[in-house]
Amino acid sequence: MIRKKAIFLPGTALLLIALAFGASFFGQSDEVVTIGARQWIVESASEPASRARGLGSREFLSPGNGMLFLFPDIGPGKHVFWMKGMRFPLDIAWVRESRVIFIERSIPADSQDVFYPPEDADSVLEVNAGEMSDVMIGDRVGR
Repeated sequence: MIRKKAIFLPGTALLLIALAFGASFFGQSDEVVTIGARQWIVESASEPASRARGLGSREFLSPGNGMLFLFPDIGPGKHVFWMKGMRFPLDIAWVRESRVIFIERSIPADSQDVFYPPEDADSVLEVNAGEMSDVMIGDRVGR
């Protein structure tokens, strides 16, 4: 019995360490994004695979949470988004130099459309539909 505990405890410790560092290992870590008086806890998607997956595999997104898409490998551009695999509606804001440059609001989960800004953006924020109701073009984005 003592031997089982000795094996179990190191295994548990390894699992806890893996969980603690897993998010940063895969390029996703929680941070806070603010626009005006609004604040979201976001996961960053900065690798091609995490950007492609996005929120598409999720059943829901908790209020006050979101995903921040970053493009360090390709830089600013008219980054295109679609709702493939989405199970809930979204608000999407495109950002350049810490300012909102374009917003699509209340995009239905089953939309077949593609969405992109009229000018280059360096990041994109996705949150639950309705959560950007008071966000305006030109608002400052803080991280």
